[in-house]
Amino acid sequence: MNYFQKSSLLFCMLVISTTASSLVLPHHVDSLLTVLDKEILQADLYIQQRELDIQSAKSKYYQDTTMFEATLEIAKLYAPYQCDSAIAWFGKAKACAGELWNDTLETYFQRCLGRKNGVDIPFEHKSILKEEHQYAIQTCYTGMVALHAGDTVQALEQLTKSALTDLRLAITDNGSIWVVAQLVYEIALPYRTNNYIKYKSQIERAYNYIEYSCHNSDLYNAQLRFVQIGPIAHAIAKTYRELLSYTWHWLKVFIITLILILLLLILFIIFYIRQNKKLHSLNRTLEAAQKQQEQLNQQLNDSNKELSEMNRTREQYICAYLEEKSENIRQRYKESLRAGKADSDEKFREQLDKYYQSFDATFLRLYPDFTQQFNNLLRLDAQITPPQGCLTPELRIFALIRLGITKSTRIAELLCLSNNTVYTYRSRVRGFAKADKDDFENAVRNI
Repeated sequence: MNYFQKSSLLFCMLVISTTASSLVLPHHVDSLLTVLDKEILQADLYIQQRELDIQSAKSKYYQDTTMFEATLEIAKLYAPYQCDSAIAWFGKAKACAGELWNDTLETYFQRCLGRKNGVDIPFEHKSILKEEHQYAIQTCYTGMVALHAGDTVQALEQLTKSALTDLRLAITDNGSIWVVAQLVYEIALPYRTNNYIKYKSQIERAYNYIEYSCHNSDLYNAQLRFVQIGPIAHAIAKTYRELLSYTWHWLKVFIITLILILLLLILFIIFYIRQNKKLHSLNRTLEAAQKQQEQLNQQLNDSNKELSEMNRTREQYICAYLEEKSENIRQRYKESLRAGKADSDEKFREQLDKYYQSFDATFLRLYPDFTQQFNNLLRLDAQITPPQGCLTPELRIFALIRLGITKSTRIAELLCLSNNTVYTYRSRVRGFAKADKDDFENAVRNI
């Protein structure tokens, strides 16, 4: 969960807590929640329909496994439903897309990868989604905006519409149902002391919503939703357990006075045990998600360390190659001068140009966005625009600084320049820096 999501969730909880004590739901909002209650009971039917749509799309795919459109259609069907399958089919679509693959599809693909790893990547290309899915996203955003503005009723109405649309489209990557559960839960709390029946019904409703949300998170199998749902699921589950314990207490009192309701007590015990099993299952799921996230974080740290080591080794090899090549050019030039050849300067320039071209091509393959990031450190009126695939003398000097070579004498040797030329270029470019001039070269080394 990123910073914005965390702050939004905390803000939402603050807004709800300060307004719930006096909140009475309008009839049309309560009716929407009733519809949502009934629709959740039929959620499996919508899931079955999505599975049928996927099987139909796969039938087209198996007729021609290189068909990009069929492969992409399957990936789109899986994208809001099962994260792992969506990633796999997007990979197949990308492999056979050729020039049909564009930035919009790549962003959609990367968004699935991000959600799998617990990162929410913004996705502005909503035109790729079905109209109903766009509506679900829009109402969810509208509800969150209303919640930030303190309008809990409007927020609950919009988020419930979003949750209903997600449910009917069999979208398991839910962004609204767990917030609806949180809202219903907070609205129920003030009734605890003055209207127990209403309190109990709303807590059960909130629990049903969060249970459905957790089930969808299991089906979608992405870290992002587990992280989001965890805190509120724990709070609702705890309150629900307290509700069960409270009810159990009064049942025991009632048993003492009326033995005739023994059968009802037994049935309630069975119900209680089943619900406890569900709660334990939910807790195990949350614990497993936390452990998996810790493992992913550790793997990411290990990969970053390996990558840093590889970069250092690669830069050392490049520097050794440059040293050997530049020394070879200088030796040939000296030998040519001693031999008294008339075209010594011309051949020296040709060899130097080829050397520069080789260096430019090699460096830009390793750091393709170096020029752009370097220009980001300069004022707009001092941007450097080299020819395609080449570097200017200034850029070559700072390319070597990026590789860890900072002494002007060393740079001059590798580029066959004079010390004064290198010093002049470095001083002039530092003067064009946006930020602190003294920290400019440190910023270049971090590109």
